[in-house]
Amino acid sequence: MNVGKPNNSKKEEFSFSWSKVCPSSHRQRCILGAMLGIAVGESLGLARHKLERRTGLWLFGRGPLHYRFMPMLGVAGLRLHGTLLASQAILRSHQKQAQFLKHLSRRSKWYLLFAPFFVPFRIWLAGLKLWLPLPEDSMGLSGKDPHFIPRSLLLSVALQGTGVRVERWVESAAKSTQSDPQIAEASSLVASAAHLACFGGPE
Repeated sequence: MNVGKPNNSKKEEFSFSWSKVCPSSHRQRCILGAMLGIAVGESLGLARHKLERRTGLWLFGRGPLHYRFMPMLGVAGLRLHGTLLASQAILRSHQKQAQFLKHLSRRSKWYLLFAPFFVPFRIWLAGLKLWLPLPEDSMGLSGKDPHFIPRSLLLSVALQGTGVRVERWVESAAKSTQSDPQIAEASSLVASAAHLACFGGPE
């Protein structure tokens, strides 16, 4: 067992600064990869979410795993929709957090109010609460529903190089739908992991 000094090279490998920026071409690929990763992950997982193996086999057979809500019809879920809402809010924000939250809230409350039937009731209530004139800390509902955490991936790679602003935007976006501090913490961890992945190689 190694009880000597900590390996500083390893510590440096996993340390990062929010002010670091990838080259623009690589950054564009990271943004594309984040959005495609969420879309593909959800398309493969949503069909069998919370299904027992036997039930999944009975519904979908043993063929290749792909998402079918009904034959020839697929439906995107909350993770992908939440990411798209966040990307639209980023584009309209002009790099201002208040504008970002304004546009994210506006899109979220309409989407969650008139969302498809598969939206959980608690998440629907969070959208309903966005219509009320409440302070930021009182906007979200308590609970640990992880549906909107993946949008932190996009926030991390899209806001790269803006310093601690990334953490503030990620935390405020999480609080807009859920007030549980563990959701904000999980969102920050996902954003940090995405930032580290941008500077890592394929290995």
